[in-house]
Amino acid sequence: MKFHGIEYDDEEKTSGILRVGMLRFIEILYAEFCFPTFKPEESAEWPEKWIDGKFCGAADKIKDTFMKFHTVSRYLSQSIELFMRNKDSREKNQYDHFSKAMMDIPIFLDSLLFYLRIQADCLANIIPNFYGEEGKRQSISRDSFRGQIKWFIKTEFDPDYTKILSENTEWFDMLAGNSRGQGLRDRLVHDRGVYQLGYTSLSTGENVSFNASLINESGYYIENNLISTLGKMVEGYFEFLEKAYVHFTRLVLKNVKGVSLEDINKSSQFLKFTAGLGSAWIYPKIKVEAN
Repeated sequence: MKFHGIEYDDEEKTSGILRVGMLRFIEILYAEFCFPTFKPEESAEWPEKWIDGKFCGAADKIKDTFMKFHTVSRYLSQSIELFMRNKDSREKNQYDHFSKAMMDIPIFLDSLLFYLRIQADCLANIIPNFYGEEGKRQSISRDSFRGQIKWFIKTEFDPDYTKILSENTEWFDMLAGNSRGQGLRDRLVHDRGVYQLGYTSLSTGENVSFNASLINESGYYIENNLISTLGKMVEGYFEFLEKAYVHFTRLVLKNVKGVSLEDINKSSQFLKFTAGLGSAWIYPKIKVEAN
């Protein structure tokens, strides 16, 4: 991946940038067409027709939700650190930190699953706009990400994007399932899932690691290692965004004047950090090659 993930500036991983090219692309279209800064004649005709309130609302929502996701992932990392640091303590102050972490971690895990699903559904609302007037004529499904996957596979309206969906949505199957009620987010809700927090270590006491499991109302495991699974889902999500970003930037920019693909790629930087990034654990690591 070149446009989605963390790119570190140094070997110590204390500074770098988080790239989320698809969000930056949506931001640029939002700025240009929801609040246009150019004269109408400088743009192709069709973007002015398909950019509507639904696009603008979904663009606002996906950025807002990503920032919540990003913030909560940092809070989760901090709470896990408190949990592990104070797990064996008998002192009241440290035990209070441990108890707080025990209460906060389930809230943060819930939030990450819900925020990831919201982002997927926001994309479903945005993507039909990328096809301009043709997208309107085709009545592309935009109610949910799952429904949109089924629509593209059924219609073969865009074979290239259908292939991207077919090969790069395992993360969504893990999150929401192939059908309603089967993914982690749905089973958390509909199977009355609860978290079991703990840690594992070798008999020597070394290599201690935190673990969060999700169990259903009958006490059976739904997911044994939720932290690892969250990382896998986000990596898969970013891989999907990468391929969708490359596909749709080329498609849209054929019809839009005043915005170049080179400019979009260069602006894929979403966040700059200089003193460590507490949420780095959840994002895939990338190295962007110089042109």
